[in-house]
Amino acid sequence: HLHRRNLYFLVMSPEPRELWELQYKTYVSPDSCRLEIILEKSIAMLAKRGHMPGYYNQCPTVSGLFGQYKCKKSAIDLVHWSKLGSCARLIELKWLRRPSSQRLVDKTLDQVLRYGVLYVFFRVHRHELPLCNRPLMDARRADLEIVAPAHFYVGPDRSDFVARMNEELGALVRSKIGDALSMSLDVLAFPLEFDRVPFSTGGQATEMCNAAELTDGARRIRDAFGALSPIWRSR
Repeated sequence: HLHRRNLYFLVMSPEPRELWELQYKTYVSPDSCRLEIILEKSIAMLAKRGHMPGYYNQCPTVSGLFGQYKCKKSAIDLVHWSKLGSCARLIELKWLRRPSSQRLVDKTLDQVLRYGVLYVFFRVHRHELPLCNRPLMDARRADLEIVAPAHFYVGPDRSDFVARMNEELGALVRSKIGDALSMSLDVLAFPLEFDRVPFSTGGQATEMCNAAELTDGARRIRDAFGALSPIWRSR
């Protein structure tokens, strides 16, 4: 339930002007070796350069909801926005150096579903907050996605869970928003041939992705995102 205190903190927080804003956060430390961050920033660079149009990153979702100093880092890794179709893909990106675990998979599912619930919350209360000029708040469709290598998805087949969550998301949206929005959960894997990030440091990523011409490494990333496939199909 929405409390007046929550709304007060949202309006008074330094970040409300950025909530659900489509933006490019492209800076990555040249020495960074965190592959997941390097991959995310590479996509933002490619998008800003026009090689992957429609992609944005680090979309803030909840700064200030529980106070001025809480949840300040809650942001969606990647957003793909189609203005023509008013369709949004809210993407949680995963790339691990170490083996995955079922616990991590479950945590990631919870995280992306939480983004969906937050989106519905802010969509319902958009006029009480500085969100009236956010394109994402006009989406006709919002797809919640996890995007990761196939080996990230350890454990049993979760097709039944995905199907059930899609039913519950549909019920939530209908009860709060009606037929102006549809929402789904998709669990996607990179093609098997995309088995490594083409850059090992932030400096390499910046050199190869923040460029006018599309480099071989940058092309591999673009093509991998164009060839995603469901890891669990709803039954």
